[in-house]
Amino acid sequence: MLNVTPRFLVCFLVSFHCSLLTMGQSFDYGFKHLTTDNGLSHDLIQTIAKDKQGFMWFGTLNGLNRFDGFQFKVFKHIKKDSTSIPHNTIVDLVCDTSGYLWMSTGNGICRYDPFEQNFKTILLPDTSGSQVWHLAMNEKGTIVVLHGGHLYNINPNDLKISLVKKLSQPLTEARVFTGSKNGLWLVNRSAVYRYDLRTDQETYIMGYDEEHRDNKVGVMYVYTDPTGKTWMGTYDKGLFYYDQLTGKAELFSKSTPFITSMTADVDYTTNNLLWIGGGYSGLNVMNTKRLHV
Repeated sequence: MLNVTPRFLVCFLVSFHCSLLTMGQSFDYGFKHLTTDNGLSHDLIQTIAKDKQGFMWFGTLNGLNRFDGFQFKVFKHIKKDSTSIPHNTIVDLVCDTSGYLWMSTGNGICRYDPFEQNFKTILLPDTSGSQVWHLAMNEKGTIVVLHGGHLYNINPNDLKISLVKKLSQPLTEARVFTGSKNGLWLVNRSAVYRYDLRTDQETYIMGYDEEHRDNKVGVMYVYTDPTGKTWMGTYDKGLFYYDQLTGKAELFSKSTPFITSMTADVDYTTNNLLWIGGGYSGLNVMNTKRLHV
């Protein structure tokens, strides 16, 4: 439940909408929490992205949500409509360099066309096992897809799919996240690895999996912000950041448990605000300024 008065909420939404139009200004949002009471289709936010038009997108267990600064617009699967989203469970979201929104769902991968305002399902070579394919975008703008321990590339221009490699770790339902230059982040069970595209090596950072049973941290989500800093959300230990100098993850805050998604605000370089999906608790906002001074 949002702990603000209706009058304050209206003032905030007007200010936020103006920030989308005047990106040079900085706004410190007057809220900490948004839920289904405010229009979200589900309180479990699995993934967050922002598009080229300034909209914030939230993938949930029951639909895709677009926030325009005033209200949420919800997209859901429509039977017998091939231009609708293929499934209501949204796992990953990423906006490519042309402004198209890519997502993995409970029934494969699709791309949203913001110009035609429709969805196109992308057919992939291996549909055995789970229909959930995890995706991210690398620094070249290529869509990187992970499924069954295999890495694939999708060219966003012609939609051609190519196999990159089979990973050495026994990754079953692992997730892939965009990293810094020449790197990706892989979450296997509840452990996070850094994958170096140049050396073809995977380096364990922290978390629990079959090879690291003594580690008590459960990693759920990894996000690299516009300044190049990487954040790691956990089940119940809070928010961590990756220190590139030490090669270790350091605790930043314990205040947000069960972190399932993250992204930077549209004005992040000015206000240092991260949008965070906290399990079934809806949306939270955290100021990361002390790591940017």
